[in-house]
Amino acid sequence: MKEGRPLPKIAHRTGLSLFLGCVAGLFLMLSPMGQRLEWKTFDIRANLLAKPAATSSEVVLILVDQDSLDWARQNNGLSWPWPREIWAHILDFCQTQGARAVGFDILFTEPSFYGVYDDEAFAAASRRMEAVTGALFLGKSTGAATGYPETYPAPPPFHGDPPEIRPRAALPVPVIATGWRLLGNVGLDPDPDGVYRNLRPFTAFDGRVFPSLGLATWLAAHPHNPVRLEANAVFVGERRIPLHKGEARLRFRGPSRTHPSIPAATVLRAAILEMQGREIELPEAGSLKNAYVLVGYSAPGLHDLTPTPVGGGYPGVEVHATLLDNFLAQDFLETLHPAVSFTLMLALSGICALVIVLLPATAVALAVLATACILPGMLAFFFYTSGLVLPLLPLMFSALLSTVTALFINYNTEGRQKRFIKNAFSQYLSPAVIDELLLDPGKLKLGGEKREITIFFSDLEGFTRISEGLDPESLTSFLNHYLSAMTDIILHSGGTVDKYEGDAIIAFWNAPLSFPDHADRAVQAALRCQDTLASMSHELRRWTEKPVRMRIGINTGPAVVGNLGSKKRFDYTMLGDAVNLAARLEGVNKVFGTYTLISESTALALGPGIDTRELARVLVVGKEYPIRIFEPFWSRLHQNHDEPFARGLALFYAGDLQRAMETFQSIGETDAPARAYVGKCQALLKNPQENWEGVWVMDQK
Repeated sequence: MKEGRPLPKIAHRTGLSLFLGCVAGLFLMLSPMGQRLEWKTFDIRANLLAKPAATSSEVVLILVDQDSLDWARQNNGLSWPWPREIWAHILDFCQTQGARAVGFDILFTEPSFYGVYDDEAFAAASRRMEAVTGALFLGKSTGAATGYPETYPAPPPFHGDPPEIRPRAALPVPVIATGWRLLGNVGLDPDPDGVYRNLRPFTAFDGRVFPSLGLATWLAAHPHNPVRLEANAVFVGERRIPLHKGEARLRFRGPSRTHPSIPAATVLRAAILEMQGREIELPEAGSLKNAYVLVGYSAPGLHDLTPTPVGGGYPGVEVHATLLDNFLAQDFLETLHPAVSFTLMLALSGICALVIVLLPATAVALAVLATACILPGMLAFFFYTSGLVLPLLPLMFSALLSTVTALFINYNTEGRQKRFIKNAFSQYLSPAVIDELLLDPGKLKLGGEKREITIFFSDLEGFTRISEGLDPESLTSFLNHYLSAMTDIILHSGGTVDKYEGDAIIAFWNAPLSFPDHADRAVQAALRCQDTLASMSHELRRWTEKPVRMRIGINTGPAVVGNLGSKKRFDYTMLGDAVNLAARLEGVNKVFGTYTLISESTALALGPGIDTRELARVLVVGKEYPIRIFEPFWSRLHQNHDEPFARGLALFYAGDLQRAMETFQSIGETDAPARAYVGKCQALLKNPQENWEGVWVMDQK
């Protein structure tokens, strides 16, 4: 435990973070909005972890798909609904192939259009097969029947409190119903978001308890298994179905057609061939042996496609097949007990908050945040593979909020000192430098590194005259107003202000933070400074009688940057020949009557938003070789005198001073550099230079 952090303080901060996190987690766990979000996370788990079980092949589907409907209409002239005799042929075929039981997810609520003989043929085939389950629909408001006929098959005895009661039913016609061993409920109840994730295994109607279709099909083959309801589970024989709010939580095996499926038309063709004593030509026939067969729809036009976690167009009969498959494999999903979920929430949220309180380091905070995001997901997937559904979002949100709360508490306590340091030094250093020092205090020592930077020097024109006309208080106010506006532009562009020397601003880009476009940033900042200074002209007249103008020199090149000075006092600054050149360029503005000059190295690094014109080849004081200098301006500002100036400059470089002077004179009234060249050409014509190289030698800094 760290000094200065006693146990009561740790307990208070951890407890407050834990309390807020758990309140938020419980809200998500209990609110309708949280439940809807949680269902989506369940769907992700169900989709990613869906896979067939060993029992999946024991459930076979015979589906009325679109191809079956088309075949019946085109080859036999049969429209939907088909004659019931077709189902009789399919039942007989399933019996000869050794199917254990057959269940129909088809409601036969009206007599056959083809006459009573058609219904009787279907009923007779059902009696021959014996283990046949038909469909009834139990609803709250749907269905014409309110009572169950005594002549219909009796459901299996049910021991215990009755499940949910449905007052209405859609029943099959008596002729067909009396031929079945059992009737199964085909009603499905989606969750409030319309997705089918659960299925009610038993539903009560008119004093009787009916199994769902999949269970009824199994019970038709095993008729002597008692059904009893116990705490949160229903037992069918020795097999257990865990219940969550009266429903079984299904473990989906995969997308549609994961269970073996055969088109109904294919089975019918095989049945006809079998009756004719011919080879049936149905490779899938072997899958029917000892299988539980469910017959239903998959054709879109028959309107029995439902949204499930593993697919949007999932046939309803496959939902019943999933329940039967889970029943055979005994691997239904169970909802984790709320007390266990809440204990996990407390434990994870408490640990996250405690670690943050004890170890308020950035790396630790990031690690805890990652843990709060990732660990709940890992636990949810692990529990799912074990057959348990863990509420994911409440656990994750509780851990995250506890972590964030603890971080906020640390920020408002331990962070005060850092904020004080930052606020104090921000008056002198770039915020980027302060941020790096706060992240890595080890940088607060002597030392530097060599890197390419873009250097900015500025100075006010006629500042001596301005300062002499102001008293100290007014001069201070003027400088603060001016320097604040220019500094904001520089810092906003990513620059680092090195120092102020009276009215002069010295800054640089690409250190301590790296910017690939540092030259572009520096020149754009310079142009914005000039634009802002022009717009401030009216404000500055409070102190000066004339417009205030600023000269800027910019150069790009290698320099040493870092903490330079003595062991007791040092600044983050720069040194090098490139720095000196930028300072010289600021002074060169005086010669050409310009206000912003950049070196060739800077000009070559500029982006498309800035245009330049070459002004001269100059040899500045302290330099051995001449350099080309340029004047930058915004690309949107067209310069009408650029072309004649460029012609005059070419003539000057070539040594044709007379023609160069004449060319410059044509634009001299509106172009200060051209006027400077007129004077230079006149001086050179009077005193010609030997070995002419077109270089303008500067004799002052």
